Amino acid sequence: MNIAVLLSSFRQLLDKQQFDEARRMVDEEHSLTERERISFYFELAKVQPCSVFSIRFYEQQSERESDNPLWSEKLAETYASNNEFFKAVEVLETFNQRHPDNHNILFNIAWYAEGCGDYGKAIRFYKLCLEKHIEQPEEVHLKLAVIYTDHYLDKLTALKHYREALSLSPGYKAGLFDYGGFLQKTGDYTAAKRTFESLLSSQEYKKRALARLVEFLGDHQSADIARLANQVSSHFVFPGAFKDNDDVDLVYAVARWFDSRNDFNTASRLIVQANNADLAQSNLNIQSIKECHRQRLSGIQGWHKTCYKIPQNPVSEPDDVSPVFICGPFRSGSTLLEKQLSTHPLLCSGGEIDHFFKFAPLLCGGFPPAAEITSESIDRIRQTYLKRLDALRTTGDVMVLDKRPDNIEKIGFIKALFPRARFICTGRNHKDIATSLLFNRFGPAMSYSLTTETALDYLERQQILLSYWQTHYEEDILTVSYEDLVANQADTVDTVLRWLGLDPAARNSGSDDNGIITTASMEQVRQPLHNRSVGRWKHYSELFGN
Repeated sequence: MNIAVLLSSFRQLLDKQQFDEARRMVDEEHSLTERERISFYFELAKVQPCSVFSIRFYEQQSERESDNPLWSEKLAETYASNNEFFKAVEVLETFNQRHPDNHNILFNIAWYAEGCGDYGKAIRFYKLCLEKHIEQPEEVHLKLAVIYTDHYLDKLTALKHYREALSLSPGYKAGLFDYGGFLQKTGDYTAAKRTFESLLSSQEYKKRALARLVEFLGDHQSADIARLANQVSSHFVFPGAFKDNDDVDLVYAVARWFDSRNDFNTASRLIVQANNADLAQSNLNIQSIKECHRQRLSGIQGWHKTCYKIPQNPVSEPDDVSPVFICGPFRSGSTLLEKQLSTHPLLCSGGEIDHFFKFAPLLCGGFPPAAEITSESIDRIRQTYLKRLDALRTTGDVMVLDKRPDNIEKIGFIKALFPRARFICTGRNHKDIATSLLFNRFGPAMSYSLTTETALDYLERQQILLSYWQTHYEEDILTVSYEDLVANQADTVDTVLRWLGLDPAARNSGSDDNGIITTASMEQVRQPLHNRSVGRWKHYSELFGN
């Protein structure tokens, strides 16, 4: 067959997603040269990147042309698309052993290492990129700064890399924006404000910077902020007014501004529009969101009933490790509790460690299938987590508080990995949580947060899941009410410390307000303790219907 005719027929089959027929056509065309056949297979692999065919094709090409980085890069990309980041790293490390100076390979090893939560390896390879004089080193310094900020809570090292990035490229807009966020997370609001203001002349970053500037509590009386807020309120009257993602961010911020000024009617209108914009982007509706989370949360119990006896590997010595988790619904006081507990000298903040969500993708209710659970994979999960904790410890004998709220869904998985793990589960009035979720942009990734109806449905099902965990691990789960925490902080925190076997009298009198806080509560927890958020939902009762 004429190759032009073959190519036309081949692409028609690809357009129709008739991939098996397309492959058969190429297999049966004997007039093709080997190079032509590879070109056809490559095109087929690119349109079905997560398929078994793609993996096998890239594996074969990697073996045939072992010095060509393209095939190793495509194979790694395919593994990553299947959420197999460890395999992606292994593929590129194998190539790197033969070609240690390939900058793209070094950078991508670090990138995929981040994907599987191995931040130590990511740091090592990003630093190798710098040693090898990679182009645009400011991007590598920014990557390192973000890792040290979000995953190691290492303020000084993060600051060093931010400054290095901006020294190499003073007009680096992405670096300036992230640096402003870093200053905000560390509580240096004056410098953060100055940094965001420097981006107002940038067309790309102007709206993002404005959204951040609206947030600064000390500026809530500012005439400029008030004028901006009213302009946004007047402009975004109809859903069609949203032109891009930055518009949505800005409306979320302005809605929070009106809420802080007790203009609840305007805040309500804007926040509903912002969440509706995210809902439209998700291509979901209320019923599909509720059904999705119903299946997932019930699937967790199903997984636990069949797979909770996972292989034990003595290398990890899991029975000698007692990690401590603070979890529960988002916006239920976990950051406030962590901040208070970390004033004890034997506890330190670990922030929201994303480890178990790197290893337990959204399969089988958020857990790996039984067939994928081996002694080797389980030991790797344990060891990588323990390395994360070691990197976060301020001294050798302190316990790290892992404050990832949705670890509440992973309690069974974590207990199988670490039988002595303990969980402090925060709770709060569900309508108050739903209101707070609306005002913080979690977006389609947490689709239940987009309406009060889906939030209340999800929270009820999550409470059922917690009750299920309590029937299995009652002695290792302590529940803490947000309302109790703000009404009687000292007694509530002391109760938690005693439950952990620690002496409450050893607590320091103050707390570190200059540490890094990476959660949506970073502004609130630096304010004096108050109970203004208790019953907040009543200002927005119309959003809850009957």
